[in-house]
Amino acid sequence: MYRKAVRNEIKVINSLHEVYLREMEYYLHETPSQYAFVDMDKDGTEEFILSYDTHPGCYVFLDYYEGKVYGRLYFYMMNEMYDDGAFYWKLEDMVFGFEEGYSQVLFSNGKWEIKDICRVENNNKYFIGEVQVTREEYTEYLANYKRTPIEFIPLDENMLTADEQKAVDIAKTHWRDKLDGFDNLSGYRYRVVCNGKSNAIPDSKWYRVSLYRFFYTGYEYLEIATVNIETGEIVASKYPDGKG
Repeated sequence: MYRKAVRNEIKVINSLHEVYLREMEYYLHETPSQYAFVDMDKDGTEEFILSYDTHPGCYVFLDYYEGKVYGRLYFYMMNEMYDDGAFYWKLEDMVFGFEEGYSQVLFSNGKWEIKDICRVENNNKYFIGEVQVTREEYTEYLANYKRTPIEFIPLDENMLTADEQKAVDIAKTHWRDKLDGFDNLSGYRYRVVCNGKSNAIPDSKWYRVSLYRFFYTGYEYLEIATVNIETGEIVASKYPDGKG
């Protein structure tokens, strides 16, 4: 069921609406890069988690309940995801100041919420849940809170539809000179993603593809193009000025 949802073959329930996964939010217009199966709520049913190279800290969670797939996007700067739904986060703001801590994604009967586990405010206020504690109590709590990191693996190409995979394969051939491995000196690596069907060209055989350059601290869009999966024709667009 999860595979069908990723392929846009079935709709998922997002809040009260049934939508295709890539219609949920702007970020989902791009191809996920990694995934993991984890029973985060320990109910015997594994959740399916997607992550995006182009949006670090952005995750999509899919949960199966009573014959339906429920989906939720969290663009929450989630870091260090753990198998109980916990994650580390950090906020630095000129207005609101500094905060960091751990929160937890929870699922129940198709509903989702985020619960605070612990946090630090402005380097001098410490909380476990909503209870303020001393720095020593906070440090001891973290030392005893055992967490197991989630191991994400590269997205199986079978998650793509057959037509999307054709578009990616054509683009890889077109950009083959830029896809030769990993540059250890600069930290660059390159990836082709399919961004779905072209909205500008009515013919359904046209798909949008992008070439990204990833490095240790972010990413950069290098080229975008539209591919005809029937003829192999590629219409290149101007280089986008997108960095992250």
